[in-house]
Amino acid sequence: KWLKSDHFVFLGARDYNYPLNADGDYEAEAPLSQSSAGLGILADPDRTVLRRASEPAVLTRQMRRQLDLSEPVTVAKANARSRVHRRAYMDYVGVKRYGPDGKATGETRFVGLFTSDAYDQLATETPLIRRKVANVLSRADKAPGSHNEKRLRNILENYPRDELFQIGEDELLSIALGILHLYDRPRIRLFTRQDPFDRFVSVLCFIPREKFDSSVRERIGQIVARAWGGRISAWYPQLSDAPLVRVHFIIGVTPGDHPVPDAAQLEHDVAEAGRGWVERFEAALRRADVADVEVGPLSTRWARAFGAAYRDRYSADEAAIDLGEMNRLNAAGKVGAGESVVVRAFRNPDDSRLQFRFKLYRRGPSVPLSDVLPIMADMGLKTLEEYGYPIRPLGEEEIHVHEFLMEDPRGEDLVFADVKEPFERAFAAVWNGRTESDGFNRLVVELGMEWREAALIRTLARYRQQTGLDPSQTVQ
Repeated sequence: KWLKSDHFVFLGARDYNYPLNADGDYEAEAPLSQSSAGLGILADPDRTVLRRASEPAVLTRQMRRQLDLSEPVTVAKANARSRVHRRAYMDYVGVKRYGPDGKATGETRFVGLFTSDAYDQLATETPLIRRKVANVLSRADKAPGSHNEKRLRNILENYPRDELFQIGEDELLSIALGILHLYDRPRIRLFTRQDPFDRFVSVLCFIPREKFDSSVRERIGQIVARAWGGRISAWYPQLSDAPLVRVHFIIGVTPGDHPVPDAAQLEHDVAEAGRGWVERFEAALRRADVADVEVGPLSTRWARAFGAAYRDRYSADEAAIDLGEMNRLNAAGKVGAGESVVVRAFRNPDDSRLQFRFKLYRRGPSVPLSDVLPIMADMGLKTLEEYGYPIRPLGEEEIHVHEFLMEDPRGEDLVFADVKEPFERAFAAVWNGRTESDGFNRLVVELGMEWREAALIRTLARYRQQTGLDPSQTVQ
């Protein structure tokens, strides 16, 4: 009756019978029998609501668990968007039918959209959720009329209405009390709920107002989606005069085939993403064993030296590592060591055994690719990618940081740790003119030789060539 009173736009309906085995028990993964006629979009018996188009209509294990619940009505989101009224995922309302023994024998399935009237009505007056809300208020055991009781009522009234329709009472109580505690100590928190049919994950993220902006929201969304192995299907921000901003993420996942992240680790990662760059940079310096008395001055000079493009690509911990290399570059220049560049070779966890990376640090203008690529080619390396970023420390000369992704055709035969430092020293020696760049430098990467050893072999080869004992280097 309430649904028909302009609270629901009906788009389809059909009756389904639950499959039973010979003993009268529900049979999971058995086909659902359908009535001969459906209405609206469910007139097509192949139209999917709770499953993907390629999957048969069966009593899934997730649906089987729902049958064990005493609730006669189930509300969930369908897996398809509406093409009328508004472009949103449709709402599924399943009303159980019961046999003479009180056991659910089937359901009448409605799909459509809750109307604006359904969302605007007070939660304490809305069927399907008013008893749930009343029970949560009672179980929370807050003194009637107290500050906490009023705040809890406000939390429940402003809770995402779709979530109120779908969430269980115990879960709602736990989350509502968690939100209540946040007002006493505002910080970044996550509250997650898995769709009972394992198609979506609902994530409520609370962020202190002073830390919230679109970039923070994007970073958090990416972290959450990656953690669940899914995608962001929708997100809804709520900004008010409260000290916390709420962002509701809906993460689409593949039923039965997605990771379940560690809640504590996920919340830690999200909290890190929600911190400002300066705050994260200072924390990274402390993790790098920088003394507390030095963190402030270093942050003042360097935290804002890293531009937006750099911060989008690298973490604060990577910036702290780069700072150490740039300090080494500056120190070499002050003592007249003649080091015009500093090189750091490394491997990322997702790089193949054929690949490694190196960063090139140089004061002044950026490094032309035409100066670097021939050196790499002489070492037998192929350059796959290059990224360059200017770093502008306060009151100091600009430094350019370039990252190169290299591929070594013989990389599987090498232990990267054995060639890392010889490569770094050889590149710097070539760049500074202390040795030549030619095919003999392949010995550095292929055998882990030092550049001086390669230079000695080069000298011996030229001697033998001049005496006529050996052909030219190109023939060798």
